Amino acid sequence: MKKLSSHLILFLAVFFSYSSHAYEILEASFNDDDLLLPIPDGYCDATDDLAGIFAMDYILKTDAITKYDPIPKVVFTRCGFENNLDELYPWGYIGLQNNSTPSISQTAFNEQMSQILTNSKFMDKFNEVSEDTIEKKWSEEYGDDESELNFGEFRVLYSNENIVVLEMQNKLLTEGQIIIEEIIGSATMLSKTGVYYYIYELENGKTTILENASTLIDNSKRLKRIN
Repeated sequence: MKKLSSHLILFLAVFFSYSSHAYEILEASFNDDDLLLPIPDGYCDATDDLAGIFAMDYILKTDAITKYDPIPKVVFTRCGFENNLDELYPWGYIGLQNNSTPSISQTAFNEQMSQILTNSKFMDKFNEVSEDTIEKKWSEEYGDDESELNFGEFRVLYSNENIVVLEMQNKLLTEGQIIIEEIIGSATMLSKTGVYYYIYELENGKTTILENASTLIDNSKRLKRIN
């Protein structure tokens, strides 16, 4: 009986330890690459829910140059808010993109990103072209000639062998309102696919830049471990 009790206690300890660290994992196929995509802590898959459908439309609407941008596959929101548009922020999505051929390592990718983002002349031109492209898209495809979009400075917050984390800001003028989004993006280079995570939050919102960066750093460890 004592031995049985010991095994039961051990089983329960392992079970609750696992449960307390459980997270949602989605399967995805992308260009012959079968992937497991963990949803960051505190968030749930909302791709097919009201918030996810709305957010996906927003992503595609602000996608400047599709052939260069990661393809959005999964939208996530805070758990319990998958159908709540009034409490959408913070929310995020996962995008996928082919890794280079031959594939680029995480270290090399991190170095490239750092070099690109510190080239102010290139980034100023990139932002100008992107803003003009998006606003033209809004006008031609959505009939919106009033809204304006301005990109703030992009910068690297953190990088290691699993990830590079970027901070960026969108300032959107629409219907007489100014909306400022603080965006944390991350990129993890797997052997065939680059996996990109983004978390969107309003300025002075419910979460901070450092909290969202930490969430994606932790998530990158799982992503690399299960793939």
